[in-house]
Amino acid sequence: MQIIAKCQDLKKKLDEFDRLNRLKGQAQGLESRRQELRVRRQTLSSPIKSALLLRAKDIVRPDSWPDNTDLRHLSQHMFTLRIKVEESPDSLTQGQAYAMTLKQLDALANSICTTNRQAWEIHVDSRAPAVPMALLDILGRLSKFSNDVRVIKQLNGEIAKIRNQIPLEEADITHFHNLSSSFQETLKKLDLSRLPEEVETFLRAAFSPDGAAILLLSQEVINWLKEHDSLAEFRITSSRQSRSQQFR
Repeated sequence: MQIIAKCQDLKKKLDEFDRLNRLKGQAQGLESRRQELRVRRQTLSSPIKSALLLRAKDIVRPDSWPDNTDLRHLSQHMFTLRIKVEESPDSLTQGQAYAMTLKQLDALANSICTTNRQAWEIHVDSRAPAVPMALLDILGRLSKFSNDVRVIKQLNGEIAKIRNQIPLEEADITHFHNLSSSFQETLKKLDLSRLPEEVETFLRAAFSPDGAAILLLSQEVINWLKEHDSLAEFRITSSRQSRSQQFR
């Protein structure tokens, strides 16, 4: 009888040991999930903060936000997950509902980031349109434009960095607006009408999307470009260049 009692006592201890091991495994699993959810929260925090700021400044349109059905599905998954955790905490360490929630959280973060980035780039480009570097190089060789070109190139560099940094604070947007105002004011000083008429006409056309017609490359323009070491900035190409790729 004594041996049976000892065996029963040993079995109870082993069962308790197994139970403690299971609890330890569950605790480790829960800690791992807690870290995963913390990462998701941090991943979503900045994009949402930026989105709210950009919306408040009318930079992001309300209809640009992710589809409400996606948000509703995510909310339903989160509700289901919460019920499961309340009923059985270890359910958080397994199951498709949890995996689906993580997947949708990542997709939502990516969607918001994409919306923010596209809206911010459009806003930056609208206030500080890109100026062809080759044109700045040409104008920078002229003493009457050199200082303004230097300022514009400096502002261009700063604005290019800002374009790749989605704002998180109102001060970030204010800083960009101040820079873009300085950019626009300085750009106005690069008045091409101060150049010879034929040169102005050629440069405006050459740096337009359609390019300049060869008839605009008059002898006066060629002489002016040579005089200012700028002739090498240009190459003559066909307006149907895309069709001629096959002959290369």
